[in-house]
Amino acid sequence: MSIPVTAYAPDDVTVRVGLYLPNGPRLQVSDANGQLLGDSVELAQVKLLPKPGALPHSTEVNFGNQMVLLGYDLNKRVIQPGETLSVTVYWQAYVPLALDYDVFMQLVNLQGEMMIANDGAPYTRPRQTSRWQMGQVMQEVRPLRVPADIPPGIYDLHMGVFGDEGRLPIITGESGLPSERLTLIQVRVGN
Repeated sequence: MSIPVTAYAPDDVTVRVGLYLPNGPRLQVSDANGQLLGDSVELAQVKLLPKPGALPHSTEVNFGNQMVLLGYDLNKRVIQPGETLSVTVYWQAYVPLALDYDVFMQLVNLQGEMMIANDGAPYTRPRQTSRWQMGQVMQEVRPLRVPADIPPGIYDLHMGVFGDEGRLPIITGESGLPSERLTLIQVRVGN
């Protein structure tokens, strides 16, 4: 089982297992007496420990060998319609930046529809990434105002970096398809 590099920790998580048919529904689980238990079985409760580091939710996500996301934090993981989700991110220039990059942050429903977006220059001082100093940790707090009429549910928080040439790819040491968007975390809207 793979834990995302941006996993929120510390946290208590539940490990569940279930089966499903290829391109089909999940199979139902019954106990020894035939009582229906749902579509999965709980295996264990696990304490997810934070990665060592000086920043909240330390990580190291490389955007196009230009900028590195070093950590992040949220003001809350469960938010009510009409409230503001504040996402604090910590950046560092990977190399001296010749261009000014923008950041996008989006709340996306599980069907892939973007519900909220905040795109633009980082909320740092200075805002122009070309003026960032190598080795300096840059902190920004990016607000996402949740509309009062948003449907309750689970939403993915996506983010990335873009410039005049388009989005910067996320560079990983793993094989697989490159991505230009990071799913930072899931948040719940409503109770």
